[in-house]
Amino acid sequence: MLQLYRTDDVKTWLLISLLFLGALLPAPLLGQAHTTITLSPYARISLLTCSPGSEIYSYFGHCAIRVYDPVANYDRVFNYGTFSFNQPNFYLKFIRGRLLYSLSVNSFNNFVAEYESDNRWVIEQVLQLSEKDRQIFFDRLMVNALPQNRSYLYDFFFDNCATRPRDLLEQSFPNRLFFPDSLTPANPSFRQLIDPYIVKNAWVDFGIDLILGLPTDRKASAREYMFLPDYLMNAFANAQIADSTGNKIALVQQTNQIVETTPQISKTPFFTPTLALCIILVIGIIITFFQLKNKNINPWFDFVLFSICGLMGLLFLFLWFGTDHKVLVRNFNIIWAFPLHIIASALLLAERTPSWVGVYFGIFALIGTLLLLTWFWLPQQLPNALLFLVTLLTLRAALLFKLYQASG
Repeated sequence: MLQLYRTDDVKTWLLISLLFLGALLPAPLLGQAHTTITLSPYARISLLTCSPGSEIYSYFGHCAIRVYDPVANYDRVFNYGTFSFNQPNFYLKFIRGRLLYSLSVNSFNNFVAEYESDNRWVIEQVLQLSEKDRQIFFDRLMVNALPQNRSYLYDFFFDNCATRPRDLLEQSFPNRLFFPDSLTPANPSFRQLIDPYIVKNAWVDFGIDLILGLPTDRKASAREYMFLPDYLMNAFANAQIADSTGNKIALVQQTNQIVETTPQISKTPFFTPTLALCIILVIGIIITFFQLKNKNINPWFDFVLFSICGLMGLLFLFLWFGTDHKVLVRNFNIIWAFPLHIIASALLLAERTPSWVGVYFGIFALIGTLLLLTWFWLPQQLPNALLFLVTLLTLRAALLFKLYQASG
């Protein structure tokens, strides 16, 4: 939902790889704001909405505010989606969700040129504000853009480039704005809201679904939909504002297509997480068959399989307890990616494996079976591709339990 400005490939790769850790894009130089401008009667204030792009960092689109005054020769874009690499402890803050984003002020022409070059449409919604209201809102923007005020702690779902314009508008005109109670006939969760934007990249979709926890499966309200630029644009199109006499009028006075796009055909990748995990399951079944046939259960396959899952569990725990990302907590994937897998699988390689290891895998085999049986009724939506992996884990755990029970 943020605007991209070119930077070096290493930093861009890092930002993309940690998309949902709260930092998506590098920042431009932050423009200097001036608080002494008085808008003319011909000025207008608009919401700019930009379409999703083809790169990971642009999947969710972007929002910004345009202030245009032909008399004062003023045409600037106020962009809440920027940050600076010069922050102290940048990468640590980046990973832990404590990176500050900022409101920058830039030329409208430069803003538009960026989206034209990326073949992304830009729609302008001119707000129906009185001359007095335009000045009030503009003054608040200018105050927000001051160096001491322009930074904020970004939150992908609740405080971003889309929610900030809405919030500033409500602060400027308290009790005068009326947004629609519903923006979609369904009642989607946060996870369902973002799925259409990432489904085009199966691996990104899979990775994001892995790290997002239970809070993402909460049903979102119509107001909460507005963290996505598309939904904010639709909300503005159906919103009303009370004028000086108390009459409700449409918030949007005029809608303009600033940048048009050329349709592009997206390619569906052949090698997806579903195919990859299906292949792993087939390999695991073949290994299991020959091990049972030869009556020789080599522990190395189980060591690799369960230790990798255990390491993933450690990652989920870190995202849960070690960061400030609210939507990464209470992740049900910890059920199959349990960190103790690392210790239990390592002990399989010991000369004398403790008896409790067999019990451990027996308990996990039972948990895995229950997980598979309740998969589609869990409060958290897990990636269906994981069904193949959990099936293999359960199968191998049951085999290990039977093996160590017989040897005990």
